[in-house]
Amino acid sequence: MNKTAKSLFVTGASLFSLAGFTLFGGVGAAMAAPAAHTHMVQAPTKNAVHHSSPTLSHLSSLRKSNSVKSNTTISGCYSIPTGLFAGETAAFFNVANIGPGYFNVSKCDIGVYVGPGFATTINGATIDGYHDTAFGAVVEGGKLTVVTSTIECNYVDGILAFPATTHSASVAVRQDSTLQYNGSSEEWFGGNGADIEDGATLTFDSSQAIYNYNDGIYATLSKVTVSEAQPNLTELNDNGGDGLENSGGTTTVTGSHADGNSYDGIEGWAGATTTAIGTAALNNDDGFENNSYSAMTLTNVTADNNYYEGVYSDQTSTLNSTAGSFAFNGDGFYVEGAATITNANIVGNCDGIYIDGTSNGPFRVNVTGGTITLNGDDGIYADTYAGVVVLSRVTVVNNSDDGVDAIDGTLMTASYVTSSFNGYDGFYVDSYSTLNLSNSTAINNFNADVEFTGVFNNLGGNHLGVVIS
Repeated sequence: MNKTAKSLFVTGASLFSLAGFTLFGGVGAAMAAPAAHTHMVQAPTKNAVHHSSPTLSHLSSLRKSNSVKSNTTISGCYSIPTGLFAGETAAFFNVANIGPGYFNVSKCDIGVYVGPGFATTINGATIDGYHDTAFGAVVEGGKLTVVTSTIECNYVDGILAFPATTHSASVAVRQDSTLQYNGSSEEWFGGNGADIEDGATLTFDSSQAIYNYNDGIYATLSKVTVSEAQPNLTELNDNGGDGLENSGGTTTVTGSHADGNSYDGIEGWAGATTTAIGTAALNNDDGFENNSYSAMTLTNVTADNNYYEGVYSDQTSTLNSTAGSFAFNGDGFYVEGAATITNANIVGNCDGIYIDGTSNGPFRVNVTGGTITLNGDDGIYADTYAGVVVLSRVTVVNNSDDGVDAIDGTLMTASYVTSSFNGYDGFYVDSYSTLNLSNSTAINNFNADVEFTGVFNNLGGNHLGVVIS
């Protein structure tokens, strides 16, 4: 995927202005992700319902107090005195408690500002930027807790968080809160429900980041924890980029739905570590994407009906997937580097598992257990350029072409594998590759049960039908 101008880095001098005001310091150059697939971002339709509310002429005294409860359009904005946003204006400046109520903050540059060492809780409130406010909330070395609240319609990000010189930054979004309709086609940066930068932390529980112009959650070099507790779901859905993307940080997902996004459901890149349990379906790119020296561990995930791959892992990254459903994608798995796939249910894709070593061979892929069936091409296509593929106790049946292919110098070892009732061969081994087969079954395939022009070593215990050399 090729995403440019995604993040705001709080490390350099200002390079741009927002609607006539300048962000001093703290905003540096955009970073582009390595390309895996390329799509044009399709912005979601913005159909947010705005609320009519009374207008108060000035709330500066309330904004500086410890608690604000009201339904109002805020027309008096507080000037931020110090920090990277010095000179910009905020509707709420270092306020301890905001809500319940609805707040139109469109007259200010920032809805809620939380400075170094301060803590703010938004509870039962809506912070609405009406697409005239840059950020719904900025957390500069402070702590923000969002509870049963909505931050919406800001033209850069819903929430931007980053550490100050001597203070860390943290954000917690909980209990059916929503970050929605943030970002704009007029800006080349931002567009995220939450943008968590440079070591800040995000806890996102039983809440929604939906219909944002770019990502639901974007993080760089930061720790993101996503969970859900019934009856509320965590939804990272219908965003114009990814549901969740972390560049170089750590993502832990113990329950979420990352569905219907214009790019990936969940992505880790640039050295990210991702551990995920959840659903990534109906995305316009991959369900889960792992690239650029990253590591991804998936447990019992659902990655179905994605336009490209259920799971994509590039040539520099490592993948470990256990159990789960990978159905009706372009490919169930598309792997360009080291991977271990265990007990996967892989159904109705183009290829079930496509192992591509053209960029990075040789490497090793282990596939253990699971069922690979009803795929439109091959069950397993291994093109590793002298790599190693180890198959054990896998059932590969009823695929439209071959059950298992070993291509371009692949050294394949298969034991206790069933490859039967496929549309052409059970096993196919080209002239550069080797298959060591033991205790396996290959019968009732349309052409041959084993066809080889390379090396086929029958190590015994096999139940084979037609063998063609």
